[in-house]
Amino acid sequence: MRPISVPVHALVDYPLAVAMMLAPSGFGFGRSGVAEDLAIRGIGAAFLLLCLATRYDLGLISLLSMRSHRNVEILTGLVLILVALAGRFSGRGTRVYAAFGIGLVFFALLTHIGRREELAFGRRHARL
Repeated sequence: MRPISVPVHALVDYPLAVAMMLAPSGFGFGRSGVAEDLAIRGIGAAFLLLCLATRYDLGLISLLSMRSHRNVEILTGLVLILVALAGRFSGRGTRVYAAFGIGLVFFALLTHIGRREELAFGRRHARL
């Protein structure tokens, strides 16, 4: 069973993207110009663009389906986990990367995307 609805998923995506971009400063592992700092900020910025381009209630440009969004989210989470396991970052940075990666994968897998949700989105936005 997937308990997270698409509208709730949309509400969580944006703060999650901002949290990724602010993670180095907030968790104290970032130093300007270091790969550990730049990578998570870049991934957060790319994730924000993904959110803006997704066909859901908070998407600005409806380019990608929610299923595509979910697949990219899972792939991004797996990449973050693999980067954390590579062991090239500080201990704190490794834990933050792993936490974001695991969180993204679980969050994506727990989101219910069905035909009914996609049709409902179409009906709500048919007049645009």
